[in-house]
Amino acid sequence: MRTNKLFFQMFANDKAFTLIELIAVVLIVGILAAIGLPQYQRALESSRVSEAITMIGNISTAEKLYYLQTGQFTSDFSNLMLQIPLTPPAKARSASYSYGTGKSFDYDISDCEYGRCSISALRNEKDLSYEIRLSDMDGSGAGAVRSCHADDEAGQRICMLVCGVESMPDGNCQID
Repeated sequence: MRTNKLFFQMFANDKAFTLIELIAVVLIVGILAAIGLPQYQRALESSRVSEAITMIGNISTAEKLYYLQTGQFTSDFSNLMLQIPLTPPAKARSASYSYGTGKSFDYDISDCEYGRCSISALRNEKDLSYEIRLSDMDGSGAGAVRSCHADDEAGQRICMLVCGVESMPDGNCQID
């Protein structure tokens, strides 16, 4: 009996959190997470967009080098001198163009047989779809048009970020 009394006296002076205090802490953490998560997702997607723009620039430079060497563009990634970590797709989409899969995007090279070339980065997730494109590139690199195209609302928000415009009624914009 005396042992039990000592045991309870040992813990009688300890202060503990009440249920109300624990609920308040959980509520505050939940509110902070609800505010921070969208900001984190926006920053993450912004870094993915930067990756795509950089990758398109690298592919464009490799295409220009290929053009200087051969006098024409190529639609095949394997002909380009790239040190870019693109993996070949499991299933080819079309014989007319080449594409590779990067970390977050599918990269395409198309229409290069006719003296002009288009390079695009397509991001297609279940709730987010948009494409960043560099089109009408010629051998000098002049006249190329950069654009962003989106079909859904989330993709349009990303394109607004890419193009630096405030409104895009049709989901398409050109980068100046």
